Amino acid sequence: MYSGKVSPPASTSKKAPISFRDTCLPILWLNRILSMVVIEVPEGRPWLTLSIIYATAKWVGYGYLLWYTVKNDESRINSIPIMAAVFQVILYVNVVIAVLSTYLGLANYKKYELYFKKIELADETLEIFGIDPEYSSGFKDYMKITAIWSLGGALVCATDFAIACYTFSSVPYAIIRILVFEIPMVLNPMVELNFSLMINAIGTRFERLNALIQSVAVTPLQSMNSRNFDKYQNILNRNQSKIAVKPNYYYYKNRNNIELLLRTARQLHLDLCATAREVNDVCSRQMSMQMAAKFLLITGFAYCLYLIYNDPNIPLSGKLQHYVSLGAWIVINIARMIFVVRTSVNAQKTSQIAHEIQVSKSQSNLIDEIHQLSLQIMQHPLFFTASGLLVLDFGYVRGFVGSVTTYLMILIQNQSDMLKAATTLANPNNDTSATTPSP
Repeated sequence: MYSGKVSPPASTSKKAPISFRDTCLPILWLNRILSMVVIEVPEGRPWLTLSIIYATAKWVGYGYLLWYTVKNDESRINSIPIMAAVFQVILYVNVVIAVLSTYLGLANYKKYELYFKKIELADETLEIFGIDPEYSSGFKDYMKITAIWSLGGALVCATDFAIACYTFSSVPYAIIRILVFEIPMVLNPMVELNFSLMINAIGTRFERLNALIQSVAVTPLQSMNSRNFDKYQNILNRNQSKIAVKPNYYYYKNRNNIELLLRTARQLHLDLCATAREVNDVCSRQMSMQMAAKFLLITGFAYCLYLIYNDPNIPLSGKLQHYVSLGAWIVINIARMIFVVRTSVNAQKTSQIAHEIQVSKSQSNLIDEIHQLSLQIMQHPLFFTASGLLVLDFGYVRGFVGSVTTYLMILIQNQSDMLKAATTLANPNNDTSATTPSP
């Protein structure tokens, strides 16, 4: 892969992003506020010690708030002790995962820096052959994703605040309970967002690489997926005037350039695959913990919906508030999971599409390069996993839904036993006095 740098094109605005890091600034600052990555002020100057102190202070303060809410329970509704126990389990598990994810993110900051450098090197290589990195459009896309992700978090916070005001007698206490519950719930999904955007950036480079390979074919073979074919054609149309190597009738004059492009493409494809696997390794622990937390949350909240539906002591207005709040959590978490899986599947597909390009018979000397590239793709398939426990594809989504349904049925069937256990834990003194035989 080329290591020579290409001067960025002149921009009409001084604030226009000129590097891949600039396109990621909205996501980076959101992560820095949540202490998921190292603080850099100015950009490129990391403050690891300050970041560790900030993260530690945040979790110490959160620990105090958690202790305060446990010690001073001001709930006005105690009709469903199972529901309270489910919420506590979900909260405590997410707190542990959030703390671990925070310090894992800080510990891996050098690997994140290496990722940015490799992506920018790939952009420089593609730019040599006339493919524009399109940082401005990437920045706009990341701004949209950040806004949508934040909007989802704001939506569940608003619905939870309505539930808290209904459940607790004191509004200040309700606000504290919301903070205690929302902080780990907002922080943990950032792992999914970071992983998805890192994989999406690699998938975008695969698309540009495939478009570049397709540009040297006299008669490109249209992919079975017409959407991918049209996507590559749009990339070529946007960069038509800058493509450095083009097929023409003077094949023997242009042959060396085409062979150079294919050799470079083969090396670039190998480097992008290696970068994708490094990203998967770096995020695998955090992703596996987040997937477990997501499974617990969706199963628990679905069970709580069932409990609320069957509880005659909750008025209709209270039931509707709970339906909206719990339903929003379930829908948003499923949507985020599908976003992660879809991004992974698309990156995997674009990494394998290059071997569908064909050349004419007059370019038979290039067949060896095409075969070597195809062999490399087939021998190094790209998959994204969560610590090797599961492959992030739509088969995982089907298995996830089946597992949630199975455990939900088990919880419903054992509801009477769970109710006795939850009541005993909530009122141990009353239960003991009730079961102690009289003299």
